[in-house]
Amino acid sequence: MNKSLEELRQDSSSDKLQQGVAVTSTQDDPADLTLTLQAKSPQAIVVTGVTVRRLSAAPVPNTGSVVNMECGGLMSPRVFDVDLMAKEISLHPVSRGDSKAVDFPLKVSDSDPEQLSLQLLPGDRDVRFSVEVNWISEGEAHSETVADGVPVLRVTGPGRLPTYSYAETFAKP
Repeated sequence: MNKSLEELRQDSSSDKLQQGVAVTSTQDDPADLTLTLQAKSPQAIVVTGVTVRRLSAAPVPNTGSVVNMECGGLMSPRVFDVDLMAKEISLHPVSRGDSKAVDFPLKVSDSDPEQLSLQLLPGDRDVRFSVEVNWISEGEAHSETVADGVPVLRVTGPGRLPTYSYAETFAKP
């Protein structure tokens, strides 16, 4: 967040963290970008891959705060490591828990969605990037850029910013 702890406490809105940027931890844990893929009709589509493009990489910010947020999901995602600072960015399937690593292609329909977990590794940089999902439907290739309401996605390494729990961002009575 581009705010101090005091500024976060003064913001009482329920969506105060919406403008935050994903941050990796100091232990070099990746930031997670979860994509849920679902066809618009019962006709299955074949997802052939995901393309990640680095648009810029700058030094990590030296002002602001890191707010830890944890949330759970209901689906078991297919997990991929993504080194955003690699010369050529690619997705590498990862095995987690009892599930084995699964690569593309994969099939989805309106009643059988898939969830992908992109484990983003920006290193010690502030990276702006785009994500494009590629698929085939009825023999024709298609692609769509993941926007999530913003033109460019962003993730940053932790730098030396102070870290707080989400609960700490609320004013104390």
